[in-house]
Amino acid sequence: MTTPRAEADIPLCVDLDGTLVRTDTLIECLFALLRDNPWQAFQIPYWLGKGLPYTKRKIQSLHSIDAGLLPYNQDVLDFVKRERSKGRRTVLVTASHQDLAAKVAEHLQCFDEAHGTENEQNLEGRRKARLLTERFGPRGFDYVGNSPADIPVWQNARISFTVNGSMSELDGQTIERLPDTSPRESAVVLYARTLRVHQWVKNLLVAVPLLASHKLFDPQLALKCIGAILALCCLASSTYILNDLFDVESDRRHRTKHARPIPSGRMSPANVILLALFLGALGTVLAGTISTATLALCLLYVVCALSYSMFLKRQLLVDTLMLAGLYTLRVLIGGAATQIPISFWLLAFSIFVFFSLAVMKRVIEISGAPAGSKPSGREYLSTDIYVLTDLGITSAFVATAVFALYIHSSEVQLLYANPKVLWALCLIILYWFSRVWVLAHRGLIHDDPIIFLFKDRTSYLLAAIAALSLLFAKFGPSAQMIKKYITF
Repeated sequence: MTTPRAEADIPLCVDLDGTLVRTDTLIECLFALLRDNPWQAFQIPYWLGKGLPYTKRKIQSLHSIDAGLLPYNQDVLDFVKRERSKGRRTVLVTASHQDLAAKVAEHLQCFDEAHGTENEQNLEGRRKARLLTERFGPRGFDYVGNSPADIPVWQNARISFTVNGSMSELDGQTIERLPDTSPRESAVVLYARTLRVHQWVKNLLVAVPLLASHKLFDPQLALKCIGAILALCCLASSTYILNDLFDVESDRRHRTKHARPIPSGRMSPANVILLALFLGALGTVLAGTISTATLALCLLYVVCALSYSMFLKRQLLVDTLMLAGLYTLRVLIGGAATQIPISFWLLAFSIFVFFSLAVMKRVIEISGAPAGSKPSGREYLSTDIYVLTDLGITSAFVATAVFALYIHSSEVQLLYANPKVLWALCLIILYWFSRVWVLAHRGLIHDDPIIFLFKDRTSYLLAAIAALSLLFAKFGPSAQMIKKYITF
């Protein structure tokens, strides 16, 4: 007669991806590899031809994940430590590569064994179940998993645990759900943060050509402008998701970005990839329905945004020029969608304004980094803040000068009854830039300065004064009419 084994003699086996960590380590390695060496993408079909174990080994050997940065599921980790303290043997068993499994086990110091994919064996599903059964005997282990791929392992385990509650019963066997005490966010909030909905305000720049040409109330042009804004929102969110996947490790080191849904593990990498593909396709279709030029510029935006995310953001000053270019490209998309030509004055003004704002964003990041260090993923030193400040303020003054020269151009004389009133806008532009640069140096601006603009009450007041000035310049009595009235 077989003597029942004591609880302490039953090992606790734990899965890695989606269970012990709230992410998919293979996808993270793949995006890091594509970021550091995009040409490796052409090697992937060849690797897959040699099998999934070989592909995993190549991907995870070319990029080494820092085990200390992974978003661990604290509830699972506490459960493992608690059971180990009772004398139980704990085993990390994962379909990820053996090298990564060993690194995680070494970092956590709470596993007695670590098994992962190696050689020709992809340690998933039935292979994982076979390994554990051969190692500990039928029903000789407990297992913590999270997905249908774990069903064969659960079927051979003594007690089965899940971390997401997707399954509660299997062949009459109850699957116990481990508690989840992590902070909860509604799905709407989580997706809004993943898509960075608050960044969509930048896409209102698409309407600048419509506003500058005084055709805002043309229903046909307004509809095309709205369509272009929606298309750009979809495409921008798609690139934001891919950017978060490329930068997941550096974001986890950042003082605020570590809380984003993807770096923190609250959004599955596989799910957000599908979401990015859907939004990219939707944005492309919307842009294509407006015009071929709109579609071409939107696709150029995607290419530039991905180039920025993958490597240009780590190039000194090139990153700020690219950011300024992405802002300016939004204005060009608005011109293509409404078929309104972009004047030299608007283009020049946009470039200098957006370069100043892009530099300010870097100054804010540098000021928040520890003294003597580089901001995560950037090529700037803390001492560069003085040079960058000079560049940003100078660019703001040049933008103001461009606007002042524009007031005396022939285009203004045709558009405005009293163009001299536009000098009030020069003062507003000069004051706004001077103010935000001072606030940035005081550490009172913590994010993108354009986002700050939409949250700042003073900016709204200045915008209202600017709007009144524009209305008076457009529809108010001209100087000649005022002089004639006074003479009369």
